[in-house]
Amino acid sequence: IVALAGILVNQIQPIISPLILALILSYLLYPIIVLLSDRTKLTWRAAVNVVFLILLVLIIAALTASSVALINQVENLVDLVDTFLNDLPEMIDYLATNGLVVAVPFINYEIDLAEYILGLNIDLLCLSEQLLTAVQPVLGQAGGIITTVATSAANVVTWIFFVLAVSYLGLGEARQGRS
Repeated sequence: IVALAGILVNQIQPIISPLILALILSYLLYPIIVLLSDRTKLTWRAAVNVVFLILLVLIIAALTASSVALINQVENLVDLVDTFLNDLPEMIDYLATNGLVVAVPFINYEIDLAEYILGLNIDLLCLSEQLLTAVQPVLGQAGGIITTVATSAANVVTWIFFVLAVSYLGLGEARQGRS
């Protein structure tokens, strides 16, 4: 019997935390619903509906705003990396031909990067192409990472709506228990 109880607890463990969150949400919303029901001519069920409708609108607005911001940030990052990788050969060529002097002010030392790069005798265009071929698979894996993040976000949203549903159903019947 103890082993069966252990197996049962192990199987229902993922749902215990959301149920506790639903109880906490119900506990927090109960005084608001009592106040709304007592001070207005709304029935208990109507007060519960109003409070949860407002809560649902706030949650959907927050999720929408955060997802739009996240999508914009990812698009900007992809554009930035794409622009950098496409402009890399031209930047390296410009650096090799025009040079860039880096000055170290404390010791009065200047480094001409064009002379330094030419002194190393490195084919910069070949190096930049190798860098591009090395980075492209990483960018290909970014789609998989984004898919994983989106799946996790969908899972969190599902649990949020589960908590809201359990709390809504519990509060909808709460006044009947008091009468």
